[in-house]
Amino acid sequence: SRYSGNGNQFSGEPPDQGLCVSGTRVFEIVNSVVQVYTKAGAPLIPGNKAFPDGPSVGLTLNEFYGLPPSIVRPDGPFGPDMFDTSCLYDPTTDRWFVTSASLDEDPTSGDFTGEGQVWLAVSESGDPLGGWRIWSIDTTNNGANGSPNHHCLDDACFGDYPQIGMDANGFYITTNEFEFFGDGFNGAQLYALSKSDLVAGASSPTMQVLENVHSSTYDDVAYTMQPVNAMPADWSTSHHGTMYFGMSGSPFTAGLAKSIVLYALRNTSSLNTDSPQLSLRETSVGTQKYAVPYALP
Repeated sequence: SRYSGNGNQFSGEPPDQGLCVSGTRVFEIVNSVVQVYTKAGAPLIPGNKAFPDGPSVGLTLNEFYGLPPSIVRPDGPFGPDMFDTSCLYDPTTDRWFVTSASLDEDPTSGDFTGEGQVWLAVSESGDPLGGWRIWSIDTTNNGANGSPNHHCLDDACFGDYPQIGMDANGFYITTNEFEFFGDGFNGAQLYALSKSDLVAGASSPTMQVLENVHSSTYDDVAYTMQPVNAMPADWSTSHHGTMYFGMSGSPFTAGLAKSIVLYALRNTSSLNTDSPQLSLRETSVGTQKYAVPYALP
């Protein structure tokens, strides 16, 4: 991380990773560096090396998304701080899907402004070394840029820990929404996008947002909705397409957790229309009591 982009980025810890593979290529992000490998492990993106005889360090996430450097050393200016990366390869469309979260920084001081995004890149072909189409979703959720207004402190919500999944019809991103400058938690946010629009490179892909998802099992907002990814042969066609999400207890719910929750997002085929009509159903399985971090009695 430290040596890519001529050193013009931060050295992130701990090592976030996004990893996905096709039949011939391996795409990996570690912290904020993108690299593509052969299946034998040979790196294919040289990037800007810190040392002429050094390893192929790849691209920074900022370079990959066409953004300014997170920092131009030694004193700035500053650009978006990228983190929480993920990727998936879709064999049915022969496309790569890559996401990252970002937080905006003041260009001069480097202070966080409270504004943030989730970035999504989809390859134009099955070659991850080729062209990419890029979108961003404003996760500040203060009513600007077409986002809802969740009334976070100082108009700054924070979409943390984005997780991704897909089925035959959609590409799905979930976040945990916190107040950036406060202690509030609004629960999980679910962004469902038309996969066919993304593959076609639509400038404004069809998207439905399910805000502040509730859990009847815990009588509280949902926390870390993890998309249940499957092989294409196992994608559900029930109820006109169903995508599943798993969830354990929340550290923001008092006491010990006692259930595992499963959400079913139904009618995902409607993402292929201009007016998607998705519905979210919840069921749960009782478990032995277990501790969620920060929720011990």
